[in-house]
Parts: sequence; C-alpha cells; structure tokens
Amino acid sequence: MMTIDNTVMLIILFIFLIEISPIQTIACYTCIDCGDPFDVQASNASQSLPVCAYCYKLTVYMAYAPTRYIVKECVQSCNESGYLFGGSSLEVNCCTSSFCNNALGMYTVKNIFFIMSVLFLLFFIGNIK
Repeated sequence: MMTIDNTVMLIILFIFLIEISPIQTIACYTCIDCGDPFDVQASNASQSLPVCAYCYKLTVYMAYAPTRYIVKECVQSCNESGYLFGGSSLEVNCCTSSFCNNALGMYTVKNIFFIMSVLFLLFFIGNIK
C-alpha cells in the first residue's frame, strides 16, 4: 500500500530525474537584428556549430519605436529575465533543443513534459485516500 510519505518521496525522485539530464551540445540560429519569427533563407541568420548548452534570444523593445531589435546566439549559460526601463524593455529567452530560438515562444518539449507530469502527480495525490 502506498502512503502519502512514499508518494511524496516518489514525486521528488521523479521530478529530480526529469530535471537532471546529461550535458549535451546543441546548435542554434545566430543573427543580429533579425526578425522573429524569421525566414532562415531570407534573413542574415546563420547556424552555429553544435557546441552550445543553450540557444539565446535577446529582444529589445525601444520606447516610441515601432520595431524591436533581436539578437540570437549560441551560449554556454543562460538565465531568462526581463527588464523594464523608461518605457523600453529587454527580454532574454533561453531554450535547450537544437534551433529552438527561431520561434516567438520557446517552450521545449522537456518543459511541457515537466508541467504535464506535475499536473498529473498533483491530481494523483489529490485522489489518494
């Protein structure tokens, strides 16, 4: 019989195993002042060698300007963040699958799987008697 304590330990182990993955390298799009989303054939984008841990996208929204400035790169570390200053803003997005920095939303399969797993486990815990 599975108790609540055993279930909690199982959930913690499951989440730990999902989040810990071997370090792998990926390839990313690299460009300066490129569109989002963009046509790889028509833009100034190139493809990096597969030596990155993260694909990175920096978006700068300038106050009172109709356009935005976008930089896409291949990086070894990345922290998602957003900043607002004087009507302008800066947004940093990171993702961990090859060429994932080509789209507006950069949700990886791993993130979606993690969210679905947590929702399933919360439902499962709620039904334990």
